[in-house]
Amino acid sequence: MGRKIYNRFEILKESAGSPSNIAYKAQDLDGSIVQLLEWTPEQSALAVSKAKLNDYRDEVPDVEVFSSGASLYIASASAAAALAALRKLQSWDLRSEERRVGKECRSRW
Repeated sequence: MGRKIYNRFEILKESAGSPSNIAYKAQDLDGSIVQLLEWTPEQSALAVSKAKLNDYRDEVPDVEVFSSGASLYIASASAAAALAALRKLQSWDLRSEERRVGKECRSRW
């Protein structure tokens, strides 16, 4: 048995990627093969990334998006849909949102 992610996806093959983006071919519990993309946003943007992930799940159709630890994952039977969802997630201006929240907190002091 190979490595598992989210106690659900068994990794069949890992593709090279940048340190913050890794692509996997994985098998789901039901036996289906999926494209699984891992994105690890900057540590300062992680909390905001997870919050936005919950708010915007409907904006990334045909994929399952979830988080585990410091990473966000996108699973889809379609590699194209998974990649499109990853690009959409990364396009949200998470760092500026993190700065905005930080400024609001500092202004209260």
